[in-house]
Amino acid sequence: MPAKGMYFALAGGGMIVLWAGLKGKSPASVLRSVIAGKPPGQAQTTALITPLDVSDGSAGGGSTASATIPAIPGNVAAYKAFAMTLMVKHGWGLGQQWTDFQWVVEHESNWDNHATNSSSGAYGIAQALGHGNANTRAANGENNYGDFGTSDATCKAANGGNGFAQLVWMTNYIAQVYGSPSNTRARYNQGY
Repeated sequence: MPAKGMYFALAGGGMIVLWAGLKGKSPASVLRSVIAGKPPGQAQTTALITPLDVSDGSAGGGSTASATIPAIPGNVAAYKAFAMTLMVKHGWGLGQQWTDFQWVVEHESNWDNHATNSSSGAYGIAQALGHGNANTRAANGENNYGDFGTSDATCKAANGGNGFAQLVWMTNYIAQVYGSPSNTRARYNQGY
């Protein structure tokens, strides 16, 4: 029986992190509010994430999602939480679409924002290749992220190794090219 309680605690903790991310609140502050019996909306707004660019989704055709790009170092847990917010913004939900999105990311880069394919040169979480333009080259020389309704500033950050920006580009790319993560996985299994 302790295992069931642990699963509920983990699920509840995940929901707190997701809700906090969607509302721009500090997860610790949300947890303190919930424990104190206060509504989570009374939690403090987070000051830990500095917006890098918020103009995504204004250019190009197809479905794109706007997002505030964290300018902080990421890790797999942070990338997954951020990707969940993007999934919701695109209207894909967190059921099978999320499962398929994770599958694609794990097969492409395993959430490594600096993954580089030694054969093709594809780079980052999305393993983007050849989509950059004159305005998206990063200081590290990478220029594989660009367009698909994603601003040049966000693509430049993605090319510079910002995994959050790479995820914004990736979800916009999936929306415009395949329509959904499930369609992407199906095409991946067919060899694209």
